[in-house]
Amino acid sequence: MSVVTQRPPGMADPPAWMVRGQDTLPKLFRQVVKERGDQVAMREKSLGIWRSITWREYGDRVRQVGLGLVALGLRPRDVVLARGVVILIGALPPILAVQLLGASSARVAFALVARRLPPCLPSTGAIKSS
Repeated sequence: MSVVTQRPPGMADPPAWMVRGQDTLPKLFRQVVKERGDQVAMREKSLGIWRSITWREYGDRVRQVGLGLVALGLRPRDVVLARGVVILIGALPPILAVQLLGASSARVAFALVARRLPPCLPSTGAIKSS
């Protein structure tokens, strides 16, 4: 096994990572919502019944969450502290909304929040240290 620690002389920089011509998840999400509109994005089970959610509906959910976050005072470059470890379908709109607004999130396990906040959290910018 070999590990490259430096780029060989004369080797060009690799192109930026892009998916479908987009270089960020928020840009890709917007593009997919626009292109796939009424196609099924996912299905979720509610009271034993599977319900389809289109890309347009999913985009609307994310937009509504984003508007709520803005109403609560979220601004670009803010950090949102999200508790929980498992990413569920219901947790995705807030994560995408935060990113679409130019903010970022830090995730922490619920068990840690329940006991005490980890000492590393002030360094995330999610909480102001005193």
